[in-house]
Amino acid sequence: MTNSPIKVSYAELELAYGMVSAGQGDVQCFIDPLNGAIYCVDPYGDCSDELPEDFDADACLAIPGKYDFDLGKQLVFDFVLAKQLDYEHVEDMFRRKGAYSHYKAWLLDIGELDDWYAYEAQRTRAELAQWCAENGLTLID
Repeated sequence: MTNSPIKVSYAELELAYGMVSAGQGDVQCFIDPLNGAIYCVDPYGDCSDELPEDFDADACLAIPGKYDFDLGKQLVFDFVLAKQLDYEHVEDMFRRKGAYSHYKAWLLDIGELDDWYAYEAQRTRAELAQWCAENGLTLID
């Protein structure tokens, strides 16, 4: 008997990835490699799932966040280079507080905000798909 790969919903994985990425290390999400179920644990209880009695985080795969994939500031600069935007201007923005909000406002002003969101989503999906493949999971829509 051959084991078929565990299927994971991209929508559910993306949601959990977003919670891990936004949680500043507080929120942890896991995939049970036996059945593909996704569980999130929040020490403040704001978004914790009802965990099964036999839940064992050590037996599960921890879902990474954007910094695990270098999809923070590096992604910004990859986009700026790909679109041939003003790299020095963006570098200057990221030397100050509130860089992301200034960056997004600037992108809106120059008509590139929708392209940024599309680029970010495409790179995120690619990284999550690769992570799933490396961990024996099949990503489904």
